[in-house]
Amino acid sequence: MSITMDTETAVHLIGTDKLLDYELEQYWHCPGCFERNRANGHSCGPSWQQLVQYAVNHAINDYYMLPSDRRTAIAILDSLDKRWTNKVRAFASKEHFDRVKKVVSHYLVIHLLRDSGAQEPFCLFEQHSVRLPELRTDLSMIFQVAEWGSSSLVIKKFIVHNDPNIVRAFLHMTVAFADRAFGKLPERIEVHTLLDGATYTAIPVEEDIPASLDYLLLMRGLMKGGTTAPTFSH
Repeated sequence: MSITMDTETAVHLIGTDKLLDYELEQYWHCPGCFERNRANGHSCGPSWQQLVQYAVNHAINDYYMLPSDRRTAIAILDSLDKRWTNKVRAFASKEHFDRVKKVVSHYLVIHLLRDSGAQEPFCLFEQHSVRLPELRTDLSMIFQVAEWGSSSLVIKKFIVHNDPNIVRAFLHMTVAFADRAFGKLPERIEVHTLLDGATYTAIPVEEDIPASLDYLLLMRGLMKGGTTAPTFSH
């Protein structure tokens, strides 16, 4: 899979045979929290990244629901401000809280306004599942933004922190999911990160499918209590 960048959980199989995208993200974000939840059902409180992601998700959804002539920077900022957390203690300091809000707001506006004239996505924060017979499991994903034109499929994701492992996981999940659910690979997969304004762009090809399935098989084993996960570079 060809990935370029300019200068943006795992498998919970206790009583289920599903790989859930948000659990894979939780695993990479905080392996300790994931393991405690897997072992005894104890859940850590939301991190500041999760609180920010919540506000970002709502702002993105609100943005794409607007007609194109009302998709403005002011609309984005108003929506983000309405959902922004007031839990300052979740951040390192008040200065950190203010800085994160300023930076995330800035880059979210930049990324979204690039699509100001786009039609409403055919898939907007929808959860879907597909069976992966090779893994004898279901893969469940929440698609933030998926645009399907007359002949092309483009899938986009916006995340707060630029974590190459989370980016890699999303790319592999998307390749495996799209192949089975849509019968075709996306023309393009984009991941936008909001603390540094980076964009990862992947152009998947058929030869990527086995590698993506192998990755998911590896992660399924790790999430069942296997060895320490490797670190993947981008």
